[in-house]
Amino acid sequence: MRRLFLPLAVLVGIALAIPTSATASPHHRAQVGPGTKIPAGGHLATPFSTRVSTLADMTKFQSGFGGQTNSPDGGLAVLYVVRGHEAGLLAAVRGEAGAADAGYRVVYVPHSWAQIQSLTAKIASQVPQWRARGVELAKWGPNPAASKVVIWLRSYSPAAARQLQTAYGADWVSVSHTPMTERIESAANKYYDLPPFFGGDRIFAYPSSGGRVACTDGFTMLGNAHPANHWAITSGHCGKNTWLTNWTSNYILGSTSTDYLNGRGGNTNIDVQTIGPVNAVGQVWGDTSTYTPYTILYPAQFDNICLDGADPKPGSPSGLQCNVGVAAPGPYCLTTSDGLTHCSVGEAYDPNRQICLGGDSGGPAFQRNPSGNLVKAVGIITADGENGHDCWYTQIGIIETTTNTHLDLNPGG
Repeated sequence: MRRLFLPLAVLVGIALAIPTSATASPHHRAQVGPGTKIPAGGHLATPFSTRVSTLADMTKFQSGFGGQTNSPDGGLAVLYVVRGHEAGLLAAVRGEAGAADAGYRVVYVPHSWAQIQSLTAKIASQVPQWRARGVELAKWGPNPAASKVVIWLRSYSPAAARQLQTAYGADWVSVSHTPMTERIESAANKYYDLPPFFGGDRIFAYPSSGGRVACTDGFTMLGNAHPANHWAITSGHCGKNTWLTNWTSNYILGSTSTDYLNGRGGNTNIDVQTIGPVNAVGQVWGDTSTYTPYTILYPAQFDNICLDGADPKPGSPSGLQCNVGVAAPGPYCLTTSDGLTHCSVGEAYDPNRQICLGGDSGGPAFQRNPSGNLVKAVGIITADGENGHDCWYTQIGIIETTTNTHLDLNPGG
């Protein structure tokens, strides 16, 4: 499978201390709110691999959890554990395995998932320094089997690999010899919605610099501090604007409240902005129908999801593409062709069709239930590959944390 990446930045030339503890990447589970229904038996269908990752989120198990490799059927293939810290975790996983009648292998590794996730974030913060030194990072993220952060460069050289391993430690990072030469574009390019607005709308703006910016809005969110406030979200790289929707009426959706992306006015590597408060409800557009999110999902590799950008595609005039496979759930960091760094992203890929195009940025990614109109929120679209076959999405859990909001689970508002 192709892997695309953009130029990364350069790090200062001092050796860095590797953290001995850190907080694992957030995997917040949204609660079902008023007006939503969980399909009968839905709680029993939780994959074994998801229950293991839920255990790993618990603070008492983070020092012993080294990561996991999932099987295509939702099972757990390999559980990676840190020797000397594994006892409680193994006992808890055995309990879940017994309930699920599931088998798996246990492999010991030197570093916890929390530690390599922390290092992944540290590298992201040092992208500009590395670029200044001529080292163009393209993609990086944790590899549980190696118990390291694996780094791909836009142009590999032994000298660059040595610099990275000297800075972070050869037992903490490895550098792929395969360069990532394909450009990843930040997507920023249904159409006639009326208030109260749904997610998945085409949104557009006419900035003072001239021209038109076209993106897609994602899920409707509610403020944690002020739950009566409804917020639309889209990609931070789309820029701060007064956002319109409906090609005919040019309704004002709202103005950017906060752009959280470093390089667009924010101080994080999370590609999101809040718009509003807005007149919107907890539904998202599909093709000719709408869907209601009722929980959030961190999909595993091989899971199928939907990508609901507003750019029309061959065979999909609305832009919605479903049954798209998750190639790399991440969370990864990557740099795009505009020089921005994005973290907490996953990758979806389809070799046979376009799944993401330029104006899809900010559009919702979700997984549909087998029947009905309920969906599990996965994230919002962040970037696309040159030919539209790769799509990168920012995970919804980190969006909730960064923006201090939570999903609106009420289809009526």
